[in-house]
Amino acid sequence: MSEPSGDIKVDPIESSRQLLASPRDSVEWRWNLTPRKPGRYQLNLVVETYQGDTENVLANTAPPIHITLTVNNTFWYRVGEAKEWIIAAGAVLAALGMIFGPFRRPLVAFASARIGNGHRASRR
Repeated sequence: MSEPSGDIKVDPIESSRQLLASPRDSVEWRWNLTPRKPGRYQLNLVVETYQGDTENVLANTAPPIHITLTVNNTFWYRVGEAKEWIIAAGAVLAALGMIFGPFRRPLVAFASARIGNGHRASRR
């Protein structure tokens, strides 16, 4: 099992190679799928049969079996996204504070003078 874009981490839960001793045997494969973000994805499944425990491939599915997976937007995904936005906004504010820090006193004095002159003029 694979996902071509790499937006979904695909981890097998068990060994991907399982032994079939007789024609009536069956096997089951399971994976943990971890999407990086919501969306619609195309998974590719290739099944290969081997001769016993050798590396000799007897047959495989070609082309791969396509499986469509839809990942919905969840509450915890939104929380994670909001956290990233808050961190980014904090970093921008900190950077602006560092840039405009040396100009704070002159700007406050200028603004106070302008506001003070406006109040004096309106009282007359």
